[in-house]
Amino acid sequence: MSLRTPLEDWRYKRFLKKGVPQPLNTLPAIQEWTYWKLVKPISKHNRHHKQHHMLVLKRKCGDVWQGTTNNEVMELWRDVLQELDTRYHYVKINFKQMRSVDDYVHMHVMILKERFK
Repeated sequence: MSLRTPLEDWRYKRFLKKGVPQPLNTLPAIQEWTYWKLVKPISKHNRHHKQHHMLVLKRKCGDVWQGTTNNEVMELWRDVLQELDTRYHYVKINFKQMRSVDDYVHMHVMILKERFK
């Protein structure tokens, strides 16, 4: 089941057929840290969520598990997620089978709609 509404899912699939026109790390930042930035996604997970943003590593990195540096991981755990802890409901990382964008380490931070809490 998609986390997008049927209309948003259709738009996203159409978008993917064209290819990703803009690397995730070049999307405008809502907020920035040294290695990470918070951005609005190209396509929202809007079926159950009233707000959906993405945390994106500022550099291209195709390997989520081995490609990130200690400094990037430490900033994520000690600074970024701690700061976002009171602003969002949860963070979601897609494993390889669910990733539609592989070259940019990213995770989704979301706030659920009231009826799904």
